[in-house]
Amino acid sequence: MKPLKPQEEKFRERGRLLYRHHISQIIDLLHRQVSFAQSTAL
Repeated sequence: MKPLKPQEEKFRERGRLLYRHHISQIIDLLHRQVSFAQSTAL
């Protein structure tokens, strides 16, 4: 494996952060939908 160029490293790091942010948003949405469903079911 050849060492990454600083630019590539930055790009990958940003991608990882974006991915994590996206995942947390999806989880947040799911939680909200679940709690909404529970409140309407009562």
